[in-house]
Amino acid sequence: MVRSRQIAQKLSFWLALIGYNPRDHSLSHRIYLVYATIFMSLWGFAMLLFAASATATVLTIPGIRSANQVAAQVSLFILVIWFLFQLWQVSHRSPFVFSEEDAYLICQTPVRRSFVALSWFVGDWFTQALPFWALGVTFGFAMIETQLGGNVPFSELFAYLVSGLRALSVFFSLHLGLLAALWALGALRLQGNRERRWLPRLVLIVILLVAGCLLLGIIMPEFAALVAPVGGAILWPLRYSLQAAFSLHAWTSGMILAFGIAILGLVALVIAGEGLNLSRAVQESTQREKLQSAQRYGMLDLAQELKQRDRLGIGRSPARLPARPGLWVLPWKDALQSRYEMGLREIWNWLVLLGISFGLLLAPDFGSRLFLLAFWIFTLGQRTTFRFRTDLANWWMLRSLPFSAEHLILAELAIPWSLTVGIGWLGILFGGAGLGTLRLTAALLLPPVCLILSLVAVYDILRQSKAEMLLNGNVPGISALTIVGGGVCLFIPAGIILWLNQLPWIGVFLAFAISLLLAYGLWQLAAKKYRSIA
Repeated sequence: MVRSRQIAQKLSFWLALIGYNPRDHSLSHRIYLVYATIFMSLWGFAMLLFAASATATVLTIPGIRSANQVAAQVSLFILVIWFLFQLWQVSHRSPFVFSEEDAYLICQTPVRRSFVALSWFVGDWFTQALPFWALGVTFGFAMIETQLGGNVPFSELFAYLVSGLRALSVFFSLHLGLLAALWALGALRLQGNRERRWLPRLVLIVILLVAGCLLLGIIMPEFAALVAPVGGAILWPLRYSLQAAFSLHAWTSGMILAFGIAILGLVALVIAGEGLNLSRAVQESTQREKLQSAQRYGMLDLAQELKQRDRLGIGRSPARLPARPGLWVLPWKDALQSRYEMGLREIWNWLVLLGISFGLLLAPDFGSRLFLLAFWIFTLGQRTTFRFRTDLANWWMLRSLPFSAEHLILAELAIPWSLTVGIGWLGILFGGAGLGTLRLTAALLLPPVCLILSLVAVYDILRQSKAEMLLNGNVPGISALTIVGGGVCLFIPAGIILWLNQLPWIGVFLAFAISLLLAYGLWQLAAKKYRSIA
């Protein structure tokens, strides 16, 4: 009963995205649901056709003998990589995610543990399976396109559907069985009151062995020939089923094998779930459930705070604090927070800034450069003010610090400004060949320019801030003012350089001096706005 209501709540969230309210039982609303279902189905079908067309183009590259064989090999590779990643995940944390309500309603009752494990698996399996279903259907559609040469008439729609359903049925069973086996391993780790520390180590050894064999196989072909029979025997059930999905074997035999894998995975989950310790699963997953709920409903700031709490959780050694007092503690605080928050998402955000920097330097025309410049200003403003916005969410503490507004703003911007300058220099070094003689000028002006854009973003945030908002943890983000103001401030030194193009070094020196004056003025303006927040 509890799990079915949770699944219905998740489904109602997705229905709300298309404007459907499950509590409205009027006839017009039901008709709208039918219309939305048909529309989303046709849209999904069109997107899959588009993806299949691109996939078929790749599969028909000269040199590829069998598109069906390549589709099976790529699918096998994706499944193996996904399985190894999930294997590492379930060996460290519970795949069963319980909320605090579940802890009281279910985990303290004598309900049968295997039934709980199976119910939670079914509830989470659907969302994890959708990408693999889409992958199977895309490859299935692509097989028809490769056979017909890309010119597919409407009369072949039935062939499309048959090929897509053939691949979907195999992917459905394979993913179900593999995921159930992974959850069974997660349930095995949560047996009783004693933690099995050997299990994560064993999983790590297996992953390292697989990675080592692949690497040695690439470097030493004779080693690949030696281990190929072992790897082929282990992966044979998956490979045979996937080849059957793409018409290399009889669909019936491949489907029976895939269905058998699904049955074995579910049986293993039921057996391992009998001794599942729900209390340990709750301890490991309650915080993660809050994080997933925050991300689902768009509360990104709360999600970030929950991630930080998890990284700063019990069991970590205390951080070493510097002995020097004063303003030095603020950049040190930022360094410590960045250390515990650094993850794939943060690395990706900085890589995006680096990619935009390369694009700005390599853009072929003025229009593209102008668009990328606006995007670069906006992204830079977000990156340099991220820590400042996080500290503004603790307004009562930030305002009580014994630092002046000027020093506080500079301390908050010190580390992100340094990173943006370093990323900009990397872009100029590896992608600035088109600048010619202006390459050194751009590198020289980059530090004050980044400081100017960072201060414009800080001022933009502070002008929107109110004390009552900050006390509630609601910190505004940057707006179009950052792009417009940053563009105007960039135009001034650029205009000076163009104006004095006959005297390049004088122009560079004057532009550098004007940039410093602009940065100083914006610094004072932002500090004044910070002091006036009420």
